[in-house]
Amino acid sequence: MILNHAVFNATAFASFLKPSPFFVSILRQPESQLRSTFNFFDKWTSIDDFVRMLDAGRHEQPVYHYVNFQANDLGFYEAGGRPNSSSEEVKSWIAALKQSFEFPRGLMMITEFFDEGLVLLKHRLNLDLPAVTYIEMKKHEGAYEEFNATTLEWLRAHAANIDLQLYRHFNESFQELWAGHVSEDLAALRRANARMAEACAETDCPEEMTIDAGWNISYANRFRRRQGLAVCDPSRRRRAVLDE
Repeated sequence: MILNHAVFNATAFASFLKPSPFFVSILRQPESQLRSTFNFFDKWTSIDDFVRMLDAGRHEQPVYHYVNFQANDLGFYEAGGRPNSSSEEVKSWIAALKQSFEFPRGLMMITEFFDEGLVLLKHRLNLDLPAVTYIEMKKHEGAYEEFNATTLEWLRAHAANIDLQLYRHFNESFQELWAGHVSEDLAALRRANARMAEACAETDCPEEMTIDAGWNISYANRFRRRQGLAVCDPSRRRRAVLDE
């Protein structure tokens, strides 16, 4: 399994990961992703400054990656796309992208339905429940600075126009795919998540978060310190909290 930041290139990736790679990626509602970008990165003095950067990015390739951020990650610009590409050009690119991510050959998850996506992944890869159980990290705790209606209209038209088309297509496909699955699996995952969150709020570190269980213990401890919790001691082990 390879997990990393990379611009998707189906031909290059498949040649390296042959014979039959299973690709997984995730999309987020584009306006939400732009709001998160503005609030998370300390780069802009105001929303107007952020919009000016995006406006420049529509014409300057070095900062294209902020304009239709998600389409960029999935290889749109490398495939010859432009911020002002036509709807038909985008449809053609999405059709090619679909060949890599159409279930069961791959999976395009949706952030707003993250747990449902993990259930689908669990079934497709024949995983057990602990393999997809998680706790939230890097969660924004403060109030977001929101875009007004005029700014949102501009963003949709000029900074997220490709991302919106991309998101609508794969979200519709995801909803159709999820409609045929059993909700009991989703409930079981959320119960396991709750148990893990409870265990991670205690002094002792659960077995799943020790170094020899494959977790990055230093990252986990940074999370715990921000929450005002005692750090995990990898030398101390306890019974797995996910056992049914």
